[in-house]
Amino acid sequence: PDAVQFGYHWLRDDPEGTPLLRDDSTRVPLPEDLFPGESVDLDIPVRLPSSARRRAILQVMAVLDGPPGRWAEEASVKSVVRVL
Repeated sequence: PDAVQFGYHWLRDDPEGTPLLRDDSTRVPLPEDLFPGESVDLDIPVRLPSSARRRAILQVMAVLDGPPGRWAEEASVKSVVRVL
């Protein structure tokens, strides 16, 4: 099975959620397999977009690695992320 990692995007705070910065280089792997209802804490280094002069939305989501690597939403996989 494909390894699951987490990454992020920055979106403009507009009705369309227009992409502001898509960071495809920062990935943090899950340290272990998770089963439904389990959780894990991850530290993801986030860089602010230099062009963000207004409010922006940080979108953190799962990345399914393997050929080809793709964001979970592109593979119709739901991931629940709570940012603290």
